[in-house]
Amino acid sequence: MEKEFVPYEEALALKELGFDEECFTIYFQSRNIKQTELSAIIGYLPIDITAEKSCLAPLYSQVFRWFREKYGLHSYVGRCMGIRSESYIVDIYTLTEVLGILDKEEDQIIFDSHEEAESACLRKLIEIVKEKLAQE
Repeated sequence: MEKEFVPYEEALALKELGFDEECFTIYFQSRNIKQTELSAIIGYLPIDITAEKSCLAPLYSQVFRWFREKYGLHSYVGRCMGIRSESYIVDIYTLTEVLGILDKEEDQIIFDSHEEAESACLRKLIEIVKEKLAQE
């Protein structure tokens, strides 16, 4: 089930961007626990998620919807046909421009798994919004 949730580092970056949607769980760190752990939320928050190293742990689907609704950034992770048996691409676009995920030769990057493509898409969406906010 953990693979359904955005990884900790990306969740922290989303917190910085203002992501504050309701989530099933959170990431937290305490003095006694050195690694970040998912904690179930059942009717209450066991810690203050405004703490520096704690944050909401959203599902990938929540985050992609949030980028669409808040920033007009649409994304697509799709399977490549005819290149390799297991290969995936990512497209990121607004209503007026295609942003994509490009490598140095300006070609689409091909990913080996859907999960790898989904993670790369999320990191690129975060980067795009950070750049947009820095320009404002």
